[in-house]
Amino acid sequence: AVVSTQSGHYGRGCGVCTRVVDAKETFYEKDGRPVCHRCQTKNFVAKCGVCQDPIIGNRLIYQDTHYHYTCVNCKKCGQPFKEAQHDSIKILQNGDFVHDTC
Repeated sequence: AVVSTQSGHYGRGCGVCTRVVDAKETFYEKDGRPVCHRCQTKNFVAKCGVCQDPIIGNRLIYQDTHYHYTCVNCKKCGQPFKEAQHDSIKILQNGDFVHDTC
């Protein structure tokens, strides 16, 4: 339902937490209902397999588990990965991530 906010702008209630999503605020849609940014990241965005925080943007994915690049270290040199290194990351048979130069 469309509701009036305290700022006088019209918005819609979040379909998850029922908080009013101001018309100026970024909101998402899930199953035809508006969803506020907080509920979108908490409930509908993949979580990192290491830190459990939501992942917004690019990520490493292995066997349906998502990772922030900086949460995964090379098993050989110990350095964290960078997004720009995506094409040079190898995944070993045991699931370890390594730089292809290590």
